[in-house]
Amino acid sequence: MNILVCGLLWSGSSALVDMLKEYSDVGLIQGELDELRRPGMISDHIDGLISDVYPSQVEIFLKAQYKPGRKLLKNFLNGHLYNLKRWRALKEHSRIITSSASREEKLAAARKYTGAIKDIYAEGKSHAVFDQPIIISQHLDVWPKVFSPFKMFFIYRDPRDQLAQIIKQNHLFLHFRAPEQDIYGGGRLGAIKYQIHTLKTRIKWMEKIIVTQPENAVALSFERLVRDNEFIRAKVELFSGLLSDSNNEKVLDPKISEKNIGIYKSYLSDDELELIDELYKDYLIREQKNRFYQ
Repeated sequence: MNILVCGLLWSGSSALVDMLKEYSDVGLIQGELDELRRPGMISDHIDGLISDVYPSQVEIFLKAQYKPGRKLLKNFLNGHLYNLKRWRALKEHSRIITSSASREEKLAAARKYTGAIKDIYAEGKSHAVFDQPIIISQHLDVWPKVFSPFKMFFIYRDPRDQLAQIIKQNHLFLHFRAPEQDIYGGGRLGAIKYQIHTLKTRIKWMEKIIVTQPENAVALSFERLVRDNEFIRAKVELFSGLLSDSNNEKVLDPKISEKNIGIYKSYLSDDELELIDELYKDYLIREQKNRFYQ
């Protein structure tokens, strides 16, 4: 079974990944799956988006990672170290993915590639965890077929703390450039408005996926995960088919993670909190009605 863990930018999804690491029958796929999801990569090829004006990035990706004589390869997109076997698997299966083969043939090659990754990181395990494997607004007819069978977990968070975490990690202005400033205004308030709009959009797509994948996709909050961990742990086990593994070494410490709740008080002004009020009310409703907790 493939377990897909998706966050909404500093929403606390790493806490779920840490919890899943505790299970002896789980293998964690190292790094985020940029070779599948990023522009010009595998999913764009399967969706037929590659053209003279929208070129493939697969060869560039491969060349950027390969240095003769090195056993480990550095992913130029996010800095993770990749295994040489993974590079070879991508090179092998990309021959079909980047060719004029049919969509079904490309999907089959992508499935073989993800299978090869699982053999590297999760050999002999019943479950493989993919952290941030998709762009949630794209390729909605691709990744469900590539990862099947799968269970998907979205992690959302109190938006006040989420914004505070973005600020704390110096990400507030990371993608805030001139076009965004034209739309949302300049300065910190403009950047916060931009992040709020982006978060609203991500939540919309999260909810769409949950509706279209009712048996396979659920959402839970970071707060419930750390404050009611035993309850959520049992729910995660039931939903994903994991067996309880109480003897395994603990990775997630809910008491430490709980210190990240309420951090907005140190980072956001009253005016900034007012901007987030609508999102916060939506968050409270989502927590109250969340079917995963039932």
